[in-house]
Amino acid sequence: MKRPWTPGEDAELRCLYRQGVKLATIGKRLGRPRHGVAWRCRHIGLSRTPPCHKAAVRALHADGLNDAEIARRLKIHATTAWRVRRRLGLPAVGRSWGTLPKPQRRRIYLRNMQRSGCRNFAQFRYDRESVRCLLDGWPPRCSARTARSLAAVHRLGPVTRPDLASHLGMKPHSVSRLFMRLLARGWVTHVGRSGRWLLYDLTPAVRRNRDLALARREAS
Repeated sequence: MKRPWTPGEDAELRCLYRQGVKLATIGKRLGRPRHGVAWRCRHIGLSRTPPCHKAAVRALHADGLNDAEIARRLKIHATTAWRVRRRLGLPAVGRSWGTLPKPQRRRIYLRNMQRSGCRNFAQFRYDRESVRCLLDGWPPRCSARTARSLAAVHRLGPVTRPDLASHLGMKPHSVSRLFMRLLARGWVTHVGRSGRWLLYDLTPAVRRNRDLALARREAS
C-alpha cells in the first residue's frame, strides 16, 4: 500500500530540493524511491529552472524563435530550452524534431545510418560523438564521457584521481578504471606524486592537438 506524503516530508523535500540535493539522495533520506520523489516534486510545483529562464523563454517564443534559437540566445542547452517551453505549455515553432511523427523520425535515423555505414543506431551515435570529439581536438574513437574527463585534465593540469573524481562528480573507482584505459591508449601519463597519490596529465601530443583545436575555434 502506498504511503501518503506528510506535510513534514513535503517541507523536507522542498528544503533539500532547493539545496540542489540529488533526487536519489532525497529518496534515501525519506525512505522513498527516486521516481516517487520526482513525481512529488512535479506535483507540488518544484523546479530547478531559474525564473529568469522561464520569463526569457516565454518572451523569445513570443518573438517567433524556435528552441535552437532560444538556446543560442540564452546560452543554454537546446534540450533545456525545449523542456522549459514544454513546461510552460507553449507550442513548438516550426518543424522541430519533437513535433515530427515517429515514422518520419525513424526514416531519418535509417537514412543517416545508411549514409554513415553503421549497422545500428548505437554505433551511429557513437561514431557521431567520435567525430564531434575529433573536431574538438581529442584522439580518434573518443567517447563523449572520455572527452569530458580529458577536458577536465586539460583544464586542471596535473591532477590526482580523487581530485578529478570530485570535480566530475564520479566515484573514485570509476575514475581509476577510466585512467587505466587512458594509460593503455597513451592519452595520459604519470608526471609525479602528490602525497601518496599519483599525478596524471595529458601526453604532449594530446595537449598540443587540444590547444590547436581551441585556437581554431577562437579564430573562427
